[in-house]
Amino acid sequence: MLGMLPELNVSENYTARNNEPGSTSISLETNQQSLEASKSSEKVELDTKIELALSTLDFGLAYMNTIQANDKALHEEQQKKRTAQNLVVEVVTAYFKVATAQNAVEQTERLIALCDGVEKNLGELTKDKVISPLRALDEKKRFITQRKRLMEFRRSYENSCVELRSLMGYLPSKEIKVDTKCLDQLNVIQTPDVDILTRIALK
Repeated sequence: MLGMLPELNVSENYTARNNEPGSTSISLETNQQSLEASKSSEKVELDTKIELALSTLDFGLAYMNTIQANDKALHEEQQKKRTAQNLVVEVVTAYFKVATAQNAVEQTERLIALCDGVEKNLGELTKDKVISPLRALDEKKRFITQRKRLMEFRRSYENSCVELRSLMGYLPSKEIKVDTKCLDQLNVIQTPDVDILTRIALK
């Protein structure tokens, strides 16, 4: 910004002598001294010069450089804000990935625990001819599919934990347990009661 100011130059010359300089003049026509000896200069001379100049080219270049510098500073500030916002979004996304995977694992484990001994029960029902062997095989496939989903949920949970730990600066060996209560507020779709669904199915 200082380059936009006009250029100011101040110079001062100082000379001093210890003798009295003098000179005489000779006539060109008579070739004789025409005047008496006189001083040719002062013993002490002081010359001061002050110049003030404004270059349009320098002013324009300095003006453009100032604008570019301000734009660069603003751009860097916006980049910092954008980086911070992206980091927040990545942490929140990773957090909800861990929360959903953790919630899915817990719910699936509870469901599988309720179905403990289902194979034995299916075998007894098939033996007593309460259900057909095909029906028992179909139920076993559903139970196996549920166990496969549990493995997928656990794998997704581990991968999400690695991502969240890397973003938050935790060691890879640390176990992460997040609060999944926030997921209860995300259940926007409310399913009707079972009795109502049964009546709809019968109709």
